[in-house]
Amino acid sequence: MKKNTFASFLGLGLLLASAPSFAQGETQAASRGTAVADAPGGSQPVYYNTRGGDSYDSAVLPPLSQDLKLNHHQKKGQYDYFEVDLKAGQTLKASLSVGEKGIEFRPDNSTLETGYPYAGLVVYDAGGHQVGLLDFSGSEKNLQKTLEVDASTPQRIYLLLGSGVGAMNKDYLGFRVDVQSNFDADGAGEAGATLETALEIDPAHKVYRVNFLTRNDEADFFKLATKPGQVLALEIAPKNPATTLNVALYDELRVEIVRGRAANPGAAVKIDAKANTSTTFLKVTRELSDEPTEYELRFVAPPPETAPAETRPSPLTPETLSSATGGIDVKKDIEDMKAKMKEREAEADKKHPKNKDEKPKPSKKTAWWKSPKMMTYGGAAAGGVLLLLLGGLILLRKKKAKKSSES
Repeated sequence: MKKNTFASFLGLGLLLASAPSFAQGETQAASRGTAVADAPGGSQPVYYNTRGGDSYDSAVLPPLSQDLKLNHHQKKGQYDYFEVDLKAGQTLKASLSVGEKGIEFRPDNSTLETGYPYAGLVVYDAGGHQVGLLDFSGSEKNLQKTLEVDASTPQRIYLLLGSGVGAMNKDYLGFRVDVQSNFDADGAGEAGATLETALEIDPAHKVYRVNFLTRNDEADFFKLATKPGQVLALEIAPKNPATTLNVALYDELRVEIVRGRAANPGAAVKIDAKANTSTTFLKVTRELSDEPTEYELRFVAPPPETAPAETRPSPLTPETLSSATGGIDVKKDIEDMKAKMKEREAEADKKHPKNKDEKPKPSKKTAWWKSPKMMTYGGAAAGGVLLLLLGGLILLRKKKAKKSSES
């Protein structure tokens, strides 16, 4: 293999020169091989012999979801280059394992097996940033290590298989590359981390059982076609008991409508609200310190709208009085008062006994003209009539006296 002069192998002491130019390489075929000797765990999986490219420009796609081994021993500081294109929402899983023995290259390029197995796998993104590292430094034997790289956006990942510390023995080395799709909305696609990259879902679908918040997911945004005034009720439940979810709804003007948070890790979040616009956005996040999770998104029946109860004064009863007076037993107080009144009536009967045989005398009725009111008003009226009569007599006498004097 050609010695790499393009990238730096951080943590392994390998110093290399200028930055590489990244380009897609041609995939090389892998041939079926035999089992790796002394495979970790005592198992004997069938490995596929393969080799990578000599540089980023010639990097190849490794056979995915297969147990692999190199078809050649790898010298110290040399690497096989592989590449994998990830879609948004996919996760690359890589594993590297060593057995009992390593290898050493002599000056004449002959080899000698040793008891120090070395191995290394470094993962870079398309920008040349290291995003993962697996390393065996010779003292670890019969061991496997794994790493994961999540893609929240489409990107190309490079895998460099080799060690900057020691040579690798192909017969005691194994590796594997898997790509897991963490698509949301039951595999419809990746719910982006912004409103612009929101994944469209349909409330009429009712249930989306498979959704993911991976390590690199800042948020999952979903887009819903709604009508102003439409009631939305949702329940989102994580499958990881260590994850606390947060949920919010936004209108198309990015104004928050409602927000909800799980009461405790592993609990479901329930929210309901009325849509304001023809498009509504749903945002699902997890607490920053919480673990990734798969979750279920469910549209549920909205809670029934209840009209406000008519306010009427409650009837005045001993029970309502008791509640209004802070628990005082008003009913008992009324009964006590009645009992005291009966006792007083009984004492009065003892002091003034009544003859049971005596019949009550009928009350006398007073004539209407003898009533005090009639006597008062009638007297006043009679006095007025008398005054009128006297005034009339005086006038008549004056007229007669006047006539007699004129004659």
